[in-house]
Amino acid sequence: MFLLRRRDAPWEVVDTKEVQPVPTFYDDEDVNIVSLSENETRGTYVFELHKLRGKDANSVDWRKALVFARQRLLEEVQKRDYNCLLIEGWCITVLRRGKQHRLQIEYNGRGALANGKLESRDPPFIELLGAA
Repeated sequence: MFLLRRRDAPWEVVDTKEVQPVPTFYDDEDVNIVSLSENETRGTYVFELHKLRGKDANSVDWRKALVFARQRLLEEVQKRDYNCLLIEGWCITVLRRGKQHRLQIEYNGRGALANGKLESRDPPFIELLGAA
């Protein structure tokens, strides 16, 4: 006897925002890059959104999720003895299936070992997500 599996509805893409990888340090900053990772590090992070009212209703949650994704990627490069991300980029995709909403963040960056004062930074172009 065969039991047919109930087919789940697919996730529908509601919105997407993307920032191509950009440099995060410039020549005028007092940071000395000692070594650079040969490869880019990527991470994909998925968050469930429970209350989605308006288009900008969750921009604060999106910003928090993006900052969290950056911190997690930075932890990954620190495991490889790097202390900063020299190049960073991200893509946020909002998905919907019925009344469920999901936020998927793909964050990428190239790790580097830097000397000098490293200040805490936000993800590049986080302003695309609206006001905090």
